[in-house]
Amino acid sequence: MFLADGEVAAHPERGARSLLTFDVDPDRWVDALVSLAKDGRLRRIELTRIDGVPAAASPLADALRVGGFADGYRGLTARA
Repeated sequence: MFLADGEVAAHPERGARSLLTFDVDPDRWVDALVSLAKDGRLRRIELTRIDGVPAAASPLADALRVGGFADGYRGLTARA
């Protein structure tokens, strides 16, 4: 779970394959999500769904791409 100023901002579900977000600006939590892979805590994050829709079609997809995610076969991926 990612917090921004004490508010729940995003919650990765099911082994970081899906992401549930809340009404918090993605600029406040995307870096923390990407850092899970970049810092080696996870080998990779492969998001297939964001808020119930395919990751690549999500309104948050561009913010995630700017933050370090890349388009992959199954969705958006961040790697170490």
